[in-house]
Amino acid sequence: MKKVLSVFLAVIMMISAFGAVVNASAQGSEVLSYTQSLLMSSKKKKVTSKQRKAFFKKAAFIGSSIGVGQRMYFDSEGYKTVGKPTMLVRGCYSFYNDKHSRSKWMVTYKGTPMQAKKAIKKCKCNRVFIAMGTNDFHGNANVVFDDYVEYLKGIRKANPKVVIFIESTTSVTSSHQGKYLNSKNIKKLNEKLKEYCKEHKDMYFIDVSSKLNDKKGHLKKKYASDNYCHLTNSAYKIWTNQLVKYTDKLMLKESEAKKAVKAAEKSKTEKKVKAAKKLVDKLEKSTVKSNLRKRLKKIKVKTTAKKTTTSTTVIEKEEQD
Repeated sequence: MKKVLSVFLAVIMMISAFGAVVNASAQGSEVLSYTQSLLMSSKKKKVTSKQRKAFFKKAAFIGSSIGVGQRMYFDSEGYKTVGKPTMLVRGCYSFYNDKHSRSKWMVTYKGTPMQAKKAIKKCKCNRVFIAMGTNDFHGNANVVFDDYVEYLKGIRKANPKVVIFIESTTSVTSSHQGKYLNSKNIKKLNEKLKEYCKEHKDMYFIDVSSKLNDKKGHLKKKYASDNYCHLTNSAYKIWTNQLVKYTDKLMLKESEAKKAVKAAEKSKTEKKVKAAKKLVDKLEKSTVKSNLRKRLKKIKVKTTAKKTTTSTTVIEKEEQD
């Protein structure tokens, strides 16, 4: 009799354990399904022209003569894509000229020449798009990268809250490969800048140049207005398309993550908290991501077990696990 009872209890325990596994699996599937539905929803949505123009209205673009060409392109298309951002561009502008305040070759804001970091502060923009490098190849890619980083640090120090977008340095045609300014060095510079942005908060790298290059990484001649490095309107159209494709995706990802966190705060259910966390984790290193994670950590999820209500912070629990 004791043996039968022992076997019976063992079976009961196995069934109970199996039920717990099934229940946990079901909860996990439910969270995954909910997260996938949120992701599918974000893919179906599109950024409106009004939203995009509002985004770029608070932005400044920095560049040299290639940046001047970008301003002319925005003007030629009637500012229909990005609206009217602040354009801090100047022919022959370079890191060297900015550093040494050579007023003849510096960007201007409201007619006054000044360093870019000061112009950004003056125009009170929230985000800045930088397209530099072409006039800075007085050495190999490592040298230019060091100059670029020094320039970025100056901007960040003077404008700690500004979000920085680096637009990839455009290449040069195959017939104009210089000792330092050449396609190989430009490619290496872009690779280093991309990695730098991944490592730093509120910094994004946008590849606007790859689609302008041939298989060897040289600027296609049909996109060069001078058969060298300056661009045609068709090149700027591709550039702009790549730019807004990136920023639209970023806006949608951040918007969906914010909505998910808001829904989690309202429902206080474990399913929605975990789903929100998955969306927040997909964001790149940024202030937006940090703030959303802080909000998630404050949520106290209500769980019921045997008619007893308790509270726990799901995010902290997951981090401990």
